[in-house]
Amino acid sequence: MDFQGRDFGNVSRPEMPQGSTIRIVLIVVVAIAAILIALGAFTRVEAGEACVVRRFGEVKRTLAPGLHMKIPLAEDTACFSTRSLVYEVVDESGTSNADYVDFLVDGVTVDGQPLSVTYTVRFHVDSGDIGFVYSNIARSMDQVTERVVKFHSRAEVRQVVNTKTAEQLYLGGLDSISVEIEEILRPLFAESGVTLDFFEIKRPNFSDEYEQAIEDKQIAIEQADRRENEIQVAVQEAERLKTEAQGQADAQVIRAEGDANSLKIRAEAYNENPVLVTIEYYEALQNVNWAIFGADGGANPIIPIPPLEQDASGAIVPTPTPTPEPTPEPTPEDEG
Repeated sequence: MDFQGRDFGNVSRPEMPQGSTIRIVLIVVVAIAAILIALGAFTRVEAGEACVVRRFGEVKRTLAPGLHMKIPLAEDTACFSTRSLVYEVVDESGTSNADYVDFLVDGVTVDGQPLSVTYTVRFHVDSGDIGFVYSNIARSMDQVTERVVKFHSRAEVRQVVNTKTAEQLYLGGLDSISVEIEEILRPLFAESGVTLDFFEIKRPNFSDEYEQAIEDKQIAIEQADRRENEIQVAVQEAERLKTEAQGQADAQVIRAEGDANSLKIRAEAYNENPVLVTIEYYEALQNVNWAIFGADGGANPIIPIPPLEQDASGAIVPTPTPTPEPTPEPTPEDEG
């Protein structure tokens, strides 16, 4: 075919009907809208959350974790965490992994010492209270923390601290103070639909001069206690020695009284039976190994004498004198 000399610019192209184009556009728009509506008809609630369903701004119901349907375009959701969250007040140099971190709370003790306080709060919102919280308190967990947790805790901590002395806060047990503040905060949180799980106040920060004075005072008290203990030990030792000496003295008195009573009884016995003196004298001689016999027949125990033997009647039997053996005569062999 010969195309030379032909003007293709003037060749007419077939035109699509105008109505078909509009229909295609509408189909695409409707399809997209249908997809969006279908997607908007479902909502997913994560574990540890609870959501309220609003229909044109009005709270209709709450949703637990899982996949739920809602009316597209007419309903939307607002979710709150039902997990325990941590709000912590730390000093400038401190670090924290809390969900919400805030700056120090300043205060003054009842005895006029300025201080700064740090503390920790753990809290959560029950799924059953989500509707009340959304309608009356806050629209998000950030607002719950700001309007309930932060507002009440900072105010009450400052008020309680202002009723304590500096020594109570610095040296005393903070557990009882934490319990006191927790008992105040718990009903205040509950009024707003928030559950208080835990509260703990930490040791306040005082000025360096005051802390040094407290440390010096504590050291002095410990030294005084140590000296007091040493004195008590010395007193106890002195009492022990006194008791021991008194016991020994009492024992000597008892022995002396016993000896005196014994002598008295023996004297009475000798007076009643004089022969006992002679009997005891001869009994004593049985154990004497040394004696000197005098001219009068008496014996003084100085030189050794053999014990005297007695026969069946009690008479003294003299000890036989040993007979010496004769010396044998020498033999001629012995002389040689």
